[in-house]
Amino acid sequence: MSRKLKEIIKRERALYVPQATTLKIRFMMWFSHEESYELFRWIKYMRKTEYYAKHARTIFGKIRCLLNGRKTNILGNRLGFFISPGCLGENVKIFHKGDIIINYRSVIGEGCKLHGDNCIGNNGKDLDCPILGKNVDVGVGAKIIGGVTIADDIKIGANAVVTKSFLEPGITIAGVPAKKIH
Repeated sequence: MSRKLKEIIKRERALYVPQATTLKIRFMMWFSHEESYELFRWIKYMRKTEYYAKHARTIFGKIRCLLNGRKTNILGNRLGFFISPGCLGENVKIFHKGDIIINYRSVIGEGCKLHGDNCIGNNGKDLDCPILGKNVDVGVGAKIIGGVTIADDIKIGANAVVTKSFLEPGITIAGVPAKKIH
């Protein structure tokens, strides 16, 4: 494993597992299948799958990619996720387990927040998928559909349906269909 991958996993662990936790507390989180710990485990396996898919040059590396991909899929099914490796930027925070579906062609920027029951994908007519900028906050139940672009630092309200691009950074959008509200 590379130093960069270790640093990414360490930063993402801090999003899900508090820094000051002792080994005893981490063991209890693992043993009790605490939600935040399970979410971190999924992120960790997904990052390893991405790494080995890009850098596996030996049969051993390809096997590690396959095994981490299997762990990602099994845990993802348990958590209710269908998120392909390679579409999430660094430091993405998933707040809850539950239905989160992200098309493999979508691009989710660094620092985005997903609150659950989200669908980010194509519109069924073509293969164009959403591109989310950095630090986009996607509310519970929000759907982002089609080849739309969402600028940096946008907040998407709960149950919003986004079908067009919003290129002004720092705004809040909500509604069906979504429109600028702030």
